[in-house]
Amino acid sequence: MLIYNHENALNFHSVLRIWDILTLSWDVCRFLTIVFRWEFPGLGRMLFIWGYVRSAGSGLLLSLADMNANPVFFFFSLLLLSAKLIGQSPQMDSLNLALKNAKHDTSRVHCLVGISNEIYTFYPDSVIPLCDRAIALINKNIPQASEKEKRSYLAAKALAFSNIAFIQVNKGNKESAIHFWEQSLKIREGLNDQKGIASLLNNIGYVYNDNGSAAKALDFYIRSLKIREAIQDKKGITNSLHNIASIYLSNGDHAKAMEHYRKNLSIQKEINDKKGMAYSYLNIGNLLFKKGDKGSELPDTVKALDCFQKSLELFEEVPYKQGIAKALNNIGILYQLAGIPGCSGSKEECAKKSQLAAVENFQKSLKISVEISNKEGIASALNYIADSYYRQNKLKEATLYANRGMAISRELGSPLLIKTAANLLVTLYEKQQEPGPALEMYKLYIRMRDSITNTENQKALIHSEFQNEFDKKAVADSLKLAKDKEVYTLQIGNDKKQKMYLYVLIFLSLIFVFFIYNRFRLSTRQKKEIELQNKIILRSLGEKEILLKEIHHRVKNNLQVISSLLGLQSESIEDSALKSLFSESKNKINTISLIHQKLYQSNNLAEIDMQDYFSSLYNYIVPLFGNSQRDIRFHLTTSDIKFDVDTSVPLGLIFNELITNSLKYAFVNSTTGTITVVLAKLNDGIYSFSVQDNGQGFSERVKRPQALGLNLVGMLVTQLNGEYAVDSQNGTKITISFEDTFTRKQAE
Repeated sequence: MLIYNHENALNFHSVLRIWDILTLSWDVCRFLTIVFRWEFPGLGRMLFIWGYVRSAGSGLLLSLADMNANPVFFFFSLLLLSAKLIGQSPQMDSLNLALKNAKHDTSRVHCLVGISNEIYTFYPDSVIPLCDRAIALINKNIPQASEKEKRSYLAAKALAFSNIAFIQVNKGNKESAIHFWEQSLKIREGLNDQKGIASLLNNIGYVYNDNGSAAKALDFYIRSLKIREAIQDKKGITNSLHNIASIYLSNGDHAKAMEHYRKNLSIQKEINDKKGMAYSYLNIGNLLFKKGDKGSELPDTVKALDCFQKSLELFEEVPYKQGIAKALNNIGILYQLAGIPGCSGSKEECAKKSQLAAVENFQKSLKISVEISNKEGIASALNYIADSYYRQNKLKEATLYANRGMAISRELGSPLLIKTAANLLVTLYEKQQEPGPALEMYKLYIRMRDSITNTENQKALIHSEFQNEFDKKAVADSLKLAKDKEVYTLQIGNDKKQKMYLYVLIFLSLIFVFFIYNRFRLSTRQKKEIELQNKIILRSLGEKEILLKEIHHRVKNNLQVISSLLGLQSESIEDSALKSLFSESKNKINTISLIHQKLYQSNNLAEIDMQDYFSSLYNYIVPLFGNSQRDIRFHLTTSDIKFDVDTSVPLGLIFNELITNSLKYAFVNSTTGTITVVLAKLNDGIYSFSVQDNGQGFSERVKRPQALGLNLVGMLVTQLNGEYAVDSQNGTKITISFEDTFTRKQAE
């Protein structure tokens, strides 16, 4: 288990302050170097080395602070770092020196582009100015260049555009990135650089997929795959197969996703790409854990665990710490949700072992994420650990980890991570009887859920529809202009009459174009108004949903207060008959209270799942009759039927009354028995509800009619516009046919 040392943490932050001062000083030197156009090669070399030191050194300090490492470990790590720097700095030195001594613009261009490649990781803000300088030199020299020089310039220009596009993606300017990649793509097509074309198509597809345009992304990925297959670029093929599989997976086509993942794994084995193999095993394992194999809807946890373990082994062999953390999380989730496959022992023992194993894997993942400063990984691991502790009923530990996960999730601003942590904290605070914090977390959960599932998706959909219509119009306008030009060309040389017809045609075409433009402008305005209205409606619906849930919550709380008052009052009553009446009234109130509880806990505020409701109600009633010494079995069949409150309340009271009677009177002379409840739909609006036991029978129980509560049942059946019948052969069976709310209101 990872234990945080607060004293070490304070010392670590002091070190980082000194580290940041050193970094700022060197950044000033770097700025002066760029201003003087790299006139100091020695300083340039030191700056290049410092880029590695600052990046790797920060990670090293983080590891030391968290692991409380000893000095031997520190100096050994520093020695390895120095070896890395010495091996990589000469290339940068040679580029700087070549740029300084270059006497021809061709050499300067390639040096500028080469430097932009080298400093991409450590100085991304310098990449675009360097590429712009290279492009300016190319545009200046290309008109008078020879054919060979032109190809060299164009290849450098394509690479410069690609480098700019990567920087734009990192800054979140995805449309700008697509623009630069498309310019690079045109150049690559002119040069017939198939490998470069495939790479660019893949990059453009990635951006479209990230923007929610899955169809466009899939088209680019498939085009990239065809080119890579044609040139036998196996590494590139695996990249394209992985991206295509992810598209199919996100759109619910699990069979095609699995097919592409396995094809990808086969090629990665062929080229011995261990990191790629590890990711493929991870993806295949996730799919097996969700949907099983060969179209099955049942998860295959044994195969999934095998894939996750293979992925972990490969990531450790590479090694790749972020991948190791992901594999450990996946193994932990499998243990947490499905248990340890083949676990020996009782159900309770296996559940405990599984949760302990899950926490162990999550803690390992957390430790690695802290080492590499991966805040997203830290937040995910903390949330997983909190969930495991909750499943073990360790509420304090679960709340501690969940709050730590929430703090980092808020720092990252990730709606998905915040939603996960908030949802868990709602349950934890409710369990610990803290309604205030629970309500705050629930409101936060609703905001994050709406942000993810509604607002962003709707914006992406509207943007996609707008873009598609714009593209269609652009194509239509392009075709029309081409046609007008062809008509105009054919009419040249004709007499005045033909020219007059041509002018008329052009005039009508202009009117038509103006009409199309005007319609397009109106359509755009209407779409903006619709988008605004949709936002208002979604916000209003969210507020009403929260309000309605709060009402059901308050009604449930009020009913529980009444139930508690009845319980307190009955303690002072000595008359057993009167005390029994109080107890029955309390049960009926709890029956209604349970309905409101199910409503505010459900995503559907209009209907109640009767299977879940009856099961919960039976589990509440049974302990009241002290059946620990009796084996009374309960069978429930509802066929996935849901009712609103107007039908659920009387039906729940009938269920409560009949189950209570069976438990009280049917098995007086027996220690075993069976109660069967069936709720079925007969036809539109008409339902059948029956409660049957195999006890002593109605003829014996009728001697105590006050215990049967048939008068109350009769009134409730009348409320449902129904009828009931009693069958006392082989026990007692009461069958009720009734109408749902819609049918009853129509009859009225």
